[in-house]
Amino acid sequence: MFFILIFLALICLGVSVWALADIASKPESAFVGAGMSKIMWVVLIAAFIVLFAPVALVLSIVYLSSVRPKLIKVA
Repeated sequence: MFFILIFLALICLGVSVWALADIASKPESAFVGAGMSKIMWVVLIAAFIVLFAPVALVLSIVYLSSVRPKLIKVA
């Protein structure tokens, strides 16, 4: 059971770090063009990594699946 929890925690952390790295690689102008805030996404994901990792995982999945494609279209 312990190893399953560690595995899930690592998945939460890994996906969240991937999302943060992707956010950092996109210019602010892409976020503005898509009607979003880069700072908001960074703060939300980073704060929930510290506070409650499963929420950070959900936010990261939302970013990677719906926001990222919009940013790619704008850029």
